[in-house]
Amino acid sequence: MQVPLWGAAMTTGNMVTGGVAMASKTIMGAAVGKE
Repeated sequence: MQVPLWGAAMTTGNMVTGGVAMASKTIMGAAVGKE
């Protein structure tokens, strides 16, 4: 199965973006919880 390079790049980008969003949400939640 041949995966187009741009398809793999988009998938990786979405995973990274999702991970960053989850991490920032967790950090924000922790910061708010400390207030």
